[in-house]
Amino acid sequence: MAILLKTDGTRSVVAPKGETFEFRGELYDLLCTDMIEVVHLADGRLLLCDEEAKLPPANLRKPFNDAATVLLHLAGGSPYDYILGDVVICDLKELS
Repeated sequence: MAILLKTDGTRSVVAPKGETFEFRGELYDLLCTDMIEVVHLADGRLLLCDEEAKLPPANLRKPFNDAATVLLHLAGGSPYDYILGDVVICDLKELS
């Protein structure tokens, strides 16, 4: 069961259109991006986020995602790193 974790803290279950999520189109559309970064979480799940969210120009950056940043830190990420924008949390078997 995949979860869309939005920057406002809301969570919703998301399901692939087929048996698994497709990066092109489906996940890119959910995250409003053209490049996805995959973060391995401490519990074995994957956190998918916008790879380019922190790039300039700063005025086009996405909002800070508190909950996703906490998950990143729990997974051993740098305490100075952070996540911007909505994220999808899923299992590897849910990806094509």
